[in-house]
Amino acid sequence: MSRISLTTDNQYDQNFAYVSEGDAIRLVFNRDDSSHDETFYLKLNSFGGDPSHLFTGIDPDQPITVHFAAGDTEPQVVTIQTADDTQREASSSYASFSLIPAEGSDLTFDVFGTIQDHIALGIEDDDTANITVSIANPHGTMATAIVDEGTDLTFSFTRTDGGSGEVSFELRPADYDFAKASAEQYFGYDPDHPLTVHFADGETGTQTLTLHALDDYSTTGPGAFAWTLVPIAGVTGFSGLEDRPNANPQTDGSLALLVDFQNNDQPTVGMERFYAASTGDHFYTSNADEAAALKAAGSGYSYEGTGFQAMEAGQEGADAVFRFYSATTGDHFFTASTAERDMLMSANSGYQFEGTGFHAATADGEGLTEVYRFYSADTGDHFYTSDVGEKAAIEANIPSYHYEGVAFYVPEHAVIA
Repeated sequence: MSRISLTTDNQYDQNFAYVSEGDAIRLVFNRDDSSHDETFYLKLNSFGGDPSHLFTGIDPDQPITVHFAAGDTEPQVVTIQTADDTQREASSSYASFSLIPAEGSDLTFDVFGTIQDHIALGIEDDDTANITVSIANPHGTMATAIVDEGTDLTFSFTRTDGGSGEVSFELRPADYDFAKASAEQYFGYDPDHPLTVHFADGETGTQTLTLHALDDYSTTGPGAFAWTLVPIAGVTGFSGLEDRPNANPQTDGSLALLVDFQNNDQPTVGMERFYAASTGDHFYTSNADEAAALKAAGSGYSYEGTGFQAMEAGQEGADAVFRFYSATTGDHFFTASTAERDMLMSANSGYQFEGTGFHAATADGEGLTEVYRFYSADTGDHFYTSDVGEKAAIEANIPSYHYEGVAFYVPEHAVIA
């Protein structure tokens, strides 16, 4: 049995030899028996894909042949040239070559001092990123960029290569269905109008892209999913986000980053509105049993749909709106004012206190809208609406209703729990 010993001038560690991309690795083969012809092959292995793009002039279907003639004591040298992809990658690339004796040969291979029949090559990326990425993100984590719904997440891109040649790339959701659907639903992403950054030849400086997180008016959201920066031309890599574990440079030069859509909606309570023509009373309730009874025949009330959205009890900023009823006029009256409540309860007002009708805010805030209050001296009815158009129509067409100002504030949109 003949032994073939492999050495190299390149750096190596056990069964691994290392080379920078674009450089060559020099493999030197010696044998301990020169009495006869000996042939073997180096075959590039294709584990999980074709690695031939890592090299110049290597065909995985055509092994490299190494031949020693009888009496030949000189070493055989094989030089393998690695390719330079000009793109900064996440880590070194790896490739494996099998050492295969020719038919009829009886060989043992000593690779860098270890008996084995393969060579492992580590190809170290030596490219420098020419786009530095930063995020204007006040409360992101190390792992994920967080954006509140209704706000912006801005990416800044600075070109660092001096401006030679055109550079362009695109920000798009990761290439899987959930990311694509979430990007369109929660960020308004339109694949027909890509989010693209372009630096002209000679142009340096900083450019930005902004993702706007839409208000979804729901208490649920997609959570975190990946967006990618995808090179189009001239990009040698992205830097600046390596300290984020989920900012992953890919082998194609792209960069993946998790963005978490932070949902901040609170569920709302629909207030159903009723009208009694006999008394002129407008009534509002979120109680399903009460609403069902009023919708039934003979109640004297007609259903007018959802009057406005109230807040849930316990929600931040939610105050009690107190409910009163006058048996004399048939009027239902609602107020968030404790002073007004106490006055009606202590005076001979003719109103009976019925507890808390619903919850609303006594001060304006983000996502809230006004509920306007009217009073008709003719019928004794109090009327409430959040519809600006309806308010204007009443003021213009029903002079018997006197506008009394803003009663309280409620959610501007219905929020699905």
